Amino acid sequence: MDMEIGSQHFGHQHPMVFKEVLSDQTKEAICLRCGEMAFGSSFSCMECEFYLHKKCAEAPSKIDHPFHRNHPLVLLPKPSCKRCFCNFCGKTCEKSVYHCSCKLDFHIKCALFSLNMAEKKLEELKHITIKVPLLFTEDDNEELEKLDCFMCWEPLLESMYFSLDCGFNLHKKCIELPHEIKYPIHKRHPLILQFNVYHFSCKICLQESSGMGFVYSCSPCKFFVHIKCAEFPPILNLPCHHHEFKDCDCRICDDKVATEYGSYSCFNCKFVVHVKCALEKKGWYKEVEPKYIDGKLAIVPKMSTNPIDCVIEKNEDGEMTKIKHFSHEHNLILSKNLIKGHCDGASLKDKYCDGCVLPISNLFYYCSQCDFLLHKSCAESPKQQRLWFHICQRFLVLLVGYIFRCGLCQSECNGFSYMCKKCDVHYCLYCATRDFKIKHQGHKHPLFFDRKHEGRCDACNVKVRGLYKCKQCSFNLHIKCLRLPLTAWHKFDQHQLALTYKEGNKYSEYQFCDICEEKRDPSHCFYHCATCDISAHPYCALGRYPFIKPRSIYNKLEDHPHPLTFVRKIFSGHRCHKCGRPCQDLVLECADSCDYIVHWDCVKPAYLCSKKTARHKTETYEIVPETTEGSEEEEEEEEEEEEEEEEEEGI
Repeated sequence: MDMEIGSQHFGHQHPMVFKEVLSDQTKEAICLRCGEMAFGSSFSCMECEFYLHKKCAEAPSKIDHPFHRNHPLVLLPKPSCKRCFCNFCGKTCEKSVYHCSCKLDFHIKCALFSLNMAEKKLEELKHITIKVPLLFTEDDNEELEKLDCFMCWEPLLESMYFSLDCGFNLHKKCIELPHEIKYPIHKRHPLILQFNVYHFSCKICLQESSGMGFVYSCSPCKFFVHIKCAEFPPILNLPCHHHEFKDCDCRICDDKVATEYGSYSCFNCKFVVHVKCALEKKGWYKEVEPKYIDGKLAIVPKMSTNPIDCVIEKNEDGEMTKIKHFSHEHNLILSKNLIKGHCDGASLKDKYCDGCVLPISNLFYYCSQCDFLLHKSCAESPKQQRLWFHICQRFLVLLVGYIFRCGLCQSECNGFSYMCKKCDVHYCLYCATRDFKIKHQGHKHPLFFDRKHEGRCDACNVKVRGLYKCKQCSFNLHIKCLRLPLTAWHKFDQHQLALTYKEGNKYSEYQFCDICEEKRDPSHCFYHCATCDISAHPYCALGRYPFIKPRSIYNKLEDHPHPLTFVRKIFSGHRCHKCGRPCQDLVLECADSCDYIVHWDCVKPAYLCSKKTARHKTETYEIVPETTEGSEEEEEEEEEEEEEEEEEEGI
């Protein structure tokens, strides 16, 4: 049906004719307002090539847009500047635009479509196919990988999206976004879904906005957040949180956390992390469904993890002086109450903690009936906890009585361990209790762990990815060298040897180990006695197995009927009953009267020989264990059920 309309209606000198469908013989018809082909219902001039889509012709001269409440959008016949880009689709504007003095410009179709979005009048999307990214072939993905959603400006393939037949790149979830939200860290006003007008820094991720798409904003407070950041869960479980944190540095990257921006923090202590650090990898955190009581967030009480079964005695200061610990059959006494002549003074030489297997120092508990010793700090280690470096979300259980290879420092140890049943890995108590940020006596500045940093360890000169580093200088230390005790005893010297990182003598010909008499690498750490001027390689001073406690009992050898005792031999006339070679370093001796003696290397279990992680096959390794992302739903449900059972049982 053709209908003639007066010329003044469109600012054109000739009358315009409305046609439902342009004739097939019509030359290429371009709409003079949007620049696209004028198919379908259009107005055209019979005397010159002037065409207008019906929608473009009827576009209002001014729009009060819900997504831009500050000012109206005004229709201009041409772009407001030479290089004009649409703030919705990002493409160049060459014809008529809707413009605002806030430096916002939109194609006519983009302005009208977004207006329909705001008013929930999306009839044109009802028959558009919803695409699922996983159903596409690799060739399809290559083309689509470059496309971003016009609303959130995140990759289109990240979520279900509308077919490109609609002319717009849009996630389904973005179309369904609420226009107004209440945000937990900005309670003064609601946040409104708005066009992204300014180049701002998001208050959550701190990243500067591109000025495209949409944001949630509070204009009076100048508070803006990306759509993606507004969707972050309000509560997370992070395995790296179990110690008090006394400053406002991020626990993951160690950079400052600005208080005016969003962050995840703990209700009970000063533990803080950047949002971007907490959510860097999906497998590193677990979303927690918030629970509210009377409109306030409810804090779930902690389950009991106390390793001390019973407090028998306390002193006037409230210190536990006599306890019953779950790891030992006898009562333990605090070292302040030592009986003279028992475990005091010089007799502490060559005494080791049964928990961390380091030399006894500071306060410790001892058993008056046997040789069991436990640092006070080790005695207080919880029976289960999450460890910051172990990404698995399950609780690790404190175990005693095992010989294991630590999943971090790779040392063989018979002290306490934290075990993850799911991952089948043990961590020695020393590694498990190292914090993300530490003060090490071998260096004057604080060290923090950087899992991405790659460099050479200043103690052993091995190239490492994932180590403790100093922010103020170039000092690096990886976990295996961090595990070395600061002092050691050796039969060659009556004094304690101190772990040393720098040699004062620069002449390499004088740098020898005084125990094995071989040369020492000047770039490696060593043990030194300043009184006697004796220096030694770490493993000459400590032995190959420094974290298996001497005089501890081993009764799992099937070839011998009696219990065996771990002993460190320097020189011995005895020969191993297995290999026939002289017995040196760590050996097992019969605890009874027979002369049975054997190298630990000759009889140790196969799992200690073979259980090495793949990352230790080369000199470069990463301390943070990898986990498989995107696990099956059934496995996740099963894990959640198991965790709930553990919490109910109070394990």
